[in-house]
Amino acid sequence: MRSFAHTQWKTWGRRRRCYVLPFLAFSLIIWTMLPANAQSQVYQEAQQLSELVAAGKLPPVEQRLPQNPMLLQPVERIGEYGNAWHGVIKKKGDAGALIRSIGYEFLVRWDPQWTGVIPNVAERYEVNADATEYTFYLRKGMKWSDGAPFTADDILFWHEAVFMNKTLTPTFKPPYISGGKPVMVKKIDETTVVFSFTAPNGMFLPQMAMTWGAWPTLYPKHYLQQYHPQYNPDHLEELVAKAGAKDWAELFKMKAGTLADTIGGSGNAELPTLNAWILKTAYPTEEADVIAERNPYYWKIDPAGQQLPYFDRVILHVFESDDELKAIVQSGQLDMQIRHITAPLVAEAPAQYETFPTIPGNSNTAVVNLNFNSQDLVLREIFRQQEFRIGLSHAINRPRIIAEVFRGEGEPYQAAPKAESNLYHERLAQQYLTYDPALANTLLDRAGYTEKDAEGYRLRPDGERLRFTLDMLNLFPYPEVAALLKEDWQTVGVEIIINPLEREPLDARISHNQHDAALWSGEGGLDALLDPRYYVPYHRVAAYAVLWADWYADQTTGEEPPAEVKKQMELYKQVIATADPVSQNLLMQQVLDIAADQFYVIGVSTPPLQYGLKKPNFHNVPGFMPNSSTFLTPSPTNPSQYFISAQ
Repeated sequence: MRSFAHTQWKTWGRRRRCYVLPFLAFSLIIWTMLPANAQSQVYQEAQQLSELVAAGKLPPVEQRLPQNPMLLQPVERIGEYGNAWHGVIKKKGDAGALIRSIGYEFLVRWDPQWTGVIPNVAERYEVNADATEYTFYLRKGMKWSDGAPFTADDILFWHEAVFMNKTLTPTFKPPYISGGKPVMVKKIDETTVVFSFTAPNGMFLPQMAMTWGAWPTLYPKHYLQQYHPQYNPDHLEELVAKAGAKDWAELFKMKAGTLADTIGGSGNAELPTLNAWILKTAYPTEEADVIAERNPYYWKIDPAGQQLPYFDRVILHVFESDDELKAIVQSGQLDMQIRHITAPLVAEAPAQYETFPTIPGNSNTAVVNLNFNSQDLVLREIFRQQEFRIGLSHAINRPRIIAEVFRGEGEPYQAAPKAESNLYHERLAQQYLTYDPALANTLLDRAGYTEKDAEGYRLRPDGERLRFTLDMLNLFPYPEVAALLKEDWQTVGVEIIINPLEREPLDARISHNQHDAALWSGEGGLDALLDPRYYVPYHRVAAYAVLWADWYADQTTGEEPPAEVKKQMELYKQVIATADPVSQNLLMQQVLDIAADQFYVIGVSTPPLQYGLKKPNFHNVPGFMPNSSTFLTPSPTNPSQYFISAQ
C-alpha cells in the first residue's frame, strides 16, 4: 500500500501544481454549478423524516429544500439512509473536530481534490476584473435548521451587527479587509449580496474556503437579533439578567458562540444552523459522547433526488488521554476517523479497520517558534539573534528524531513549502540542517554565550542560566520530539523546560504572548499562499511574532517589526491584493527569499504519509485525500454523502 500511496501522492501533487493556479484565475470571472433541475425532480427523504411529515410535524421534503438544492455526486455509489457515524473528539479544546465533520457550510468551499474553490451555500458567484467586488447568489428557498428562511438579510446581519460592531469585532482581519479598509456588504435582493473592497483582494475566494469564510453564514438573524441592542433595545437588559451574563456582549457570545464554536454549532445547541447535522450536545461537554442529529432542512441531494445526509446521527466519543483514545480504537468503536489518528495507532489498529492514505499538507513534523516578542526582554534579544537560531538548528540530531519518533519516515527539512508545491524554495527548505554539535557550539559562542554555570549550561547576559520553556500540545509527536530536542540542546549548553498543554491553555498562552517558545505543526507546505505563518508573520498564528502580526493587521496595535519584516509584509499584502496568479507567485517568491534570509523558525523533518482508519462497510470516502488545516480534512469530501452499508 505504501508504494501505491506514495505514487498517488506524487501524481496528485503534480496535478494540483498544474491546475490550481489556472483554476483560481478562472474563478475570478464567474463560477456557477449545474442546477439540480428542481422543477422536475422527485425528492426522497429518510424514513424518520417521512414519519414526521405523515404526523404533520414537518413540511414535505420539497417544501424544505431550496428551489436549486446542491447536487452531490457520491464517491462510490448512492448511499443508504440510517445508522450513525462514530468518531472521536477531545473533551475540550477540539472544536476543530466539529468543523471538520459537521461544520463546513460556507458560501464557497474547496473541491474534494483541493484544486480550487467551488460554490456551496452560494449557488454561484461572480468577481469583477480587479477583484474588488464579489457577488454571491444564494439559493432561493433555502432554510435554517429550524425552518426559518436563510436570505441575504442573515448575511447583512452578520456584517452590520457583528463584523462592524466594535464590541464584538474590535479589529478587522483578513480576508475581510483590503487596502486597510473593511469589506462592505450590500443586499441587492433576497438572494443576492455584494462584498466590496476599496482595494483588490485577489485571495478572497480561497480564503473564504478556509475557516475564516465561516462568518457570513453563521448568524441567523431571526434568532440572534433578540440578543443585540441594535435590534432589541427595550428588552435586552431583561434577557441579560435572566442569563446571568455581565452585559449584552457576553450574552450574545453565549448564544452565538465563538467562531470555532458556532461553525460546529457548539456552545449553544439551540442555535439554528445550515449544517447537515444539528448538534444536540453543547461542547465542551462532560458527557461521554457529543451527538449531532440529521437536519431536516439540509439543502443538498444525491443524483437519485435523496435529501442528504445519509447518516441519522454523528456520535463523537469523548476522550481526554492518549490511552483513552487507544482504547476506543482498540475496541472497534470508530467507523471512520482521520483527526487524532497517529502512526502508532495505525500500527496497532485491530484487523477490523482498513487504512487509507492522506496527503499531509504540512511542511514539517514539528516547528520550533522562538518568541521574538517574549515578555522576557533578555530572551527576546537572544531569540532575535540569527546565529543563536542557526546554532540550535545545527545541534538537532534530526536523523535520530526521524528514526525514533517517526519510524524512519521523512527527511530533515526546515519549515518551507513542500517539493510538490509550485512555491518550493530550496534554500529555505535545506539550510542549516546538518547535525554538527561542534559547529553549533561555535555559533553559540560567537553569539556571545561563552560563560557557563557549574552544570555546563550557558549563561544569559544577566547571569541567569540560558533556559526557556517550550510549550506544545500534549499530543503525539510533540512531547516525543521535545524530549529529544532537550537532549540535543543540553549537549550545547541550552536548557529547555518541556511544557505539554491541552489546546485551550496553549492557545491562550500564545494569544496573550505569554510563551517563551512553542513547538507547533508545520503548516504552509502545500498552501503557502494561504497560510504563510512561518514565512511572514501575517496572523497571530505566527507564534514566533504575535505582536508583529498584530501590527501587520492595523499598524496601530502590537509592536512595529524591523524593516526587513515590514518589507515582507508589504509584499504579502500585494500577494493577497492581486488577482493575477502569476504575479501572486512571483511576489510570494520574494516573501520566501526574505524568509530564507531571516530564518525565523526551526523545522525538524518532512511529515510521513498519514493514514485514516475506517470500517470496510463505511463508504464514499475518497481513497486518497489531502490532510490539512487549510483544507479542513475531510469536510470538502462531503461527509453528508458518507454511509454505512447493510453488508
